[in-house]
Amino acid sequence: MPSLDVGIQVPYKCFGEQAWNKFDRPKAYMPSVKELSEDPEIGEKVSQEELSNIYYPLIQFLYENFKSTQHLKQCRNRFLNREEDRPSPFLIGLAGSVGVGKSTTTHLIKILLKQLPDMRVDLISTDNFLYSNDDLAEKGLMDEKGFPVSYNVPRLLDFLGKIHRNETASTPIYSHAVSDIIDEALQIIHEPDIVILEGLNILQSNRSGRHDHIFAVSDYLDFSLYLDAPTEQIERWYIQRFQDNVLKAKKSGNGHYVKYVGYPSEAIAIVASLIWKYVNLRNLKRNILPTKYRADCILEKGADHRIRKVYIRDTL
Repeated sequence: MPSLDVGIQVPYKCFGEQAWNKFDRPKAYMPSVKELSEDPEIGEKVSQEELSNIYYPLIQFLYENFKSTQHLKQCRNRFLNREEDRPSPFLIGLAGSVGVGKSTTTHLIKILLKQLPDMRVDLISTDNFLYSNDDLAEKGLMDEKGFPVSYNVPRLLDFLGKIHRNETASTPIYSHAVSDIIDEALQIIHEPDIVILEGLNILQSNRSGRHDHIFAVSDYLDFSLYLDAPTEQIERWYIQRFQDNVLKAKKSGNGHYVKYVGYPSEAIAIVASLIWKYVNLRNLKRNILPTKYRADCILEKGADHRIRKVYIRDTL
């Protein structure tokens, strides 16, 4: 079992690729890497080996949790004499650092879950609940963008409450191209079976501070994952992604990264390194990494960006 810095044993069962690969796969058709490579969110970021050894068994594991949880919710509805027997959507949360690959992983999980019969799956990023850049600037929080204080937590909790009550819910959309909220765009969620919530700080246990919100975001999660990797490796991935985004901005001529287009390559790497050190690393150490052992499942990546180990919590 892994242990915390204070020496407390954390109750997880660790599976390497070959051990995890022995578990059941979904009976439904699962797409191959060749098919997935046509999706711009996936591209060449996953291998067929990782797909087969890690993701296919993970999808079946999530599906088994989905079935058991929904059965329990139906029993609760009957016990409480609720008129609506339809259980609330199964809410999966995935947390992890900036640059670790959360968006690719959650997008892939969504695609694979949607292959299951009659399964309606939505994916939401908590970036949609960031305050706008104007609001962050007014609050003096631009240097803490991505920190818990930079999110409109009451709005996020209102959204999750509607999901829990089987109500139609909507969010604004965050654009990574412009690095800001697009208020005129909305993402609508209507009667899904599964909702995947991806974000930096979703496993925190602190409440919003409002009297009408006695819950934390993590209280709404039916199953939680944490995407992990060595910190120095995440830093390298972040810097590489930053450089790639500058190249994209050079081709498109617009977006958040266009202001770095005229910089020499060495200077771009230095800027990315400084942003990592003074913003993202601080957030990781202070707010994100301490929540890792609250997850039901930890997916640990190697230096090649592939998930190499799966940790499953084996006790409450």
